[in-house]
Amino acid sequence: VQQEKEAIEAVLMGKIAALEEHREAMHNQMRAAEDSLANSHSELYEALLRNEELTGRVAKLNEEVGVLANQVGKEEELRGELKDTQYDMKILQEELKLSNELLQSVRSDTANELQQLRSLQGL
Repeated sequence: VQQEKEAIEAVLMGKIAALEEHREAMHNQMRAAEDSLANSHSELYEALLRNEELTGRVAKLNEEVGVLANQVGKEEELRGELKDTQYDMKILQEELKLSNELLQSVRSDTANELQQLRSLQGL
């Protein structure tokens, strides 16, 4: 009877140890998910700042285009500056598009990581 009791205790202790290891692994996964989520938030914030900066630059360039268009007496100079500004606007719009795509990707990654974190916390 004593040997049976000891055998059962050994099995139970093994199961408890396995559960502790599993709990620690889940805790580590949750910590990693939280770190990843924090990084995603940081990337999202940086992308938002870049997006705001680019939006402001595009607005400023739009104002410059309006000012240049009103300078009737300088047609040749106006054409050159207008082409440069339009080229700059095209580049900035492309950067804005890429920034928006990055922002969308970061939002999606953040949502996925948040869902994973919630799933881990639910365990």
